[in-house]
Amino acid sequence: MSRPDLSVIITAHNRAAMLPVLLAGFERQHHASARFEVLIVDNGGTDGLISQAECYARGAPIRIRAVDGGEEGETAAKNTGARAAEGHWLLFFSPDLLPGTRLIERHIFTHNRTDRHACVFGRILPHPRLRHGALTRWFLPENRFEPMGGVVRLFDWNSCNLSLPRAAFDELGGFDPALPPGVADLDLGRRMRALELVCMLDDGARAYAWCAAELEDERRRHYLEGRALHGFIARTGENTLRAHFHLSPSWWLRLRDRAFIPYFVRACQDREQEDIRLLGTTYRRILRHERWKGHEDARRDRAPAWEARPDHTATPALDGGPAMDLP
Repeated sequence: MSRPDLSVIITAHNRAAMLPVLLAGFERQHHASARFEVLIVDNGGTDGLISQAECYARGAPIRIRAVDGGEEGETAAKNTGARAAEGHWLLFFSPDLLPGTRLIERHIFTHNRTDRHACVFGRILPHPRLRHGALTRWFLPENRFEPMGGVVRLFDWNSCNLSLPRAAFDELGGFDPALPPGVADLDLGRRMRALELVCMLDDGARAYAWCAAELEDERRRHYLEGRALHGFIARTGENTLRAHFHLSPSWWLRLRDRAFIPYFVRACQDREQEDIRLLGTTYRRILRHERWKGHEDARRDRAPAWEARPDHTATPALDGGPAMDLP
């Protein structure tokens, strides 16, 4: 079998039930199926994800491989997937997304139209059938990929729909496994700048958010990200990240949040199954407060308030089912 042009790397934890829908999206790609592969990396799950992937691969028209990513965390699992990949380019993709039908085609096209090594960022959009008001990992504005004037800034870096040359990734040694996923992305982006790679945005390389996240998982994730951001900023001097991630709120905002966040949390938990647009501002305050608190606890050398977990809980949040072609 010839070497694929591109390897899609998806790290997942306890997502076996959602795997058929995700992989069906890659079967509908416009790009020749022989020219790409999909690697499912099991990040320490217990639901038989590898067995499910292997079973699906036996009857699939595309090349699918299952990889045991161990139990060292999501970031380490991404490195494991990259080592197992055979493609010239690596496309890191989130299991919380569904691929548009031209995702692979557009990533490869954009790489081929430049004579330099490039990092290609695809778009992340709400699925057309995503339940209105569903809480996703892209709820906060600062968690969305929104480059200004086509310029990719450091805080835009994320590996949810990102492709880059295998050679450049290997040269840098991959992601730092000691960092949580979001901050590991920033760290990789900073190191990539030293290689002077071109950063390109392809609006046609589209992926669609289709899973809802739970509030407690998002609170934990933002808190741990805040802790890691403190160390990253202190080490690198990238102080622009403080404003982007709301890590330096005014004293009166800190005072207000300390007093009201417990009440906000209870209000959101009581209405978590409802449309979060009714409490959108409250959700933003809660998640930004958790990130700031993690940053502040790390700055003051306090013990973590949340225990790290291998992944978050996510469930499909589509009205009418996912069976539709995506542009």
